Amino acid sequence: MKIDTAGTAREYVAFVLTGNGRQDIKILEAICEKYDHERVLAYPKLPATGGKTGLAVIDSAVGIFEHIHGEIVVLLLIDKEHVKDINTFEKELLVHGFRVLEKKPCSSGYCVMFIVSRGPKQGLIILAIQGKDKNLEENLSDLIYLRFREKVEPEKQALRKWLREQGRASLKKLIEETDIETIEKAFPALTDALKFLIQRARG
Repeated sequence: MKIDTAGTAREYVAFVLTGNGRQDIKILEAICEKYDHERVLAYPKLPATGGKTGLAVIDSAVGIFEHIHGEIVVLLLIDKEHVKDINTFEKELLVHGFRVLEKKPCSSGYCVMFIVSRGPKQGLIILAIQGKDKNLEENLSDLIYLRFREKVEPEKQALRKWLREQGRASLKKLIEETDIETIEKAFPALTDALKFLIQRARG
């Protein structure tokens, strides 16, 4: 699976939105490469995406529903610290003008699929919650432990320090060198969502 940030692909399995910008996209790119290379995720550059973090990234989903015609599938990557519970997220969808027609949790418990409508349009919003208590750094810390049995604090500074000490170029490179089974254990919500999108695209 590939990430299209330039808007050049002809077909997408979903639009992906994140409140944390480039770091999340780099991590996502590395994980996507483990899956179906024929499928593409679109990372849109809508006016609504600038500076949005946490649940405010739902504003960007509104932008997609307003600008896109045809089937709409949106993958939202949001840190756990911004999602108190699924009911909180669902209420936020309602505030933004969405009506939830159906919801279904993924097997990981960190990923939920919402069939929604907004005005005359209907679509699918997939919420992938990053981190167990706070954020994506917890998933990255889990990855390091699963691979090397080393405990690293789930904080950006601690992760950068570990990379320097290990002489590693980047977290993206670390993910590229890790087998898919370990990736799925460290990133259960994201990988559940990606597998669902691939299965859905294959029919």
